[in-house]
Amino acid sequence: MSFINESLTESDKRFIESFKFRQPLWRDKLADNPEDWSVDKERKFFLICLGGQGELFDREYPPNYYRLIIDNKVIKIEAYFKSEGNHSTGVKMTWRIESIIAPKVLKNKYQETLVEIIKEAFTCYGNIHKNGHVIYTTFDKIASPFYADE
Repeated sequence: MSFINESLTESDKRFIESFKFRQPLWRDKLADNPEDWSVDKERKFFLICLGGQGELFDREYPPNYYRLIIDNKVIKIEAYFKSEGNHSTGVKMTWRIESIIAPKVLKNKYQETLVEIIKEAFTCYGNIHKNGHVIYTTFDKIASPFYADE
C-alpha cells in the first residue's frame, strides 16, 4: 500500500493528541489537530503538518513544520513548497525539505529508505486539499536526515 490522504477520525485525533505536539511557532501551547493527513495504513506511517508559512521558498518566513510518525516515533521535518498551475488544469508541485531530524532508534531500520518514504509522503501530501490535482512533483532539495537522541 502507499500513502493516501484522509480526514482524521476521532480515533485518529486521539492518536495524534497522544504525542502532545507543541505549536511550532508558539511553543507554550499544544498544536491544534490537523483536519487531514497523509497515511500509509499498512506500514503505519502518518504525515501531518503543524503549521508554518513555508510557501514559495520565501526565506523571509518560517517553513512549514511537519511530523512523520513511523513505528510510533516522530520525525521532525521543516519544508517549503511552491506550486505552478491550478486545480482545473493541474498543478506542478516543488518541495524543498530543509531539515529532517529522526530518532536514533529508527536509523538501523530506515536509514536506507527514509528519504524515499519522505518523498512518497510529501508527494501524496501535495494533494491534501484537492486529491488528484497535482500532476507532477519534484524535490528541489532534500536535507540529509540527522539522527538524534529522543
